[in-house]
Amino acid sequence: MARLLSALPALFIALVFSTLAACGGGGGGGGGGGSSTPTPPGAPTIGTATAGNGSATVAFTAPSSDGGAAISGYTASCTGGGTTRTATGASSPITITGLSNGTAYNCSVTATNSIGSSAASGQVQVTPTTGATT
Repeated sequence: MARLLSALPALFIALVFSTLAACGGGGGGGGGGGSSTPTPPGAPTIGTATAGNGSATVAFTAPSSDGGAAISGYTASCTGGGTTRTATGASSPITITGLSNGTAYNCSVTATNSIGSSAASGQVQVTPTTGATT
């Protein structure tokens, strides 16, 4: 009987760990079977900005991660001359209007899903002109 009682703690520990393993727990951080909570998407990759007459057309590549929720749209922003102009779209490219010809603008893009918006992409500079045709 004493031998059986001395083996009980080891059996209990083995039972607990095998139950945790079977249920997907015990992996540190409270892992719950492999599902994860969605997050905002990764940042898009900026491409080029093409100058137009009072506008800029900003091209970009979708982020490699949608954060676990589908991307619902993109926002392109151009800042220059003390103002920021934005435009939205479902994909690349996005044209931003209302820019001042001859003013240099720094443009970037964010992606949005049901959780929120990404960090901004890198920036690309563009200067709209009256001679542009876009």
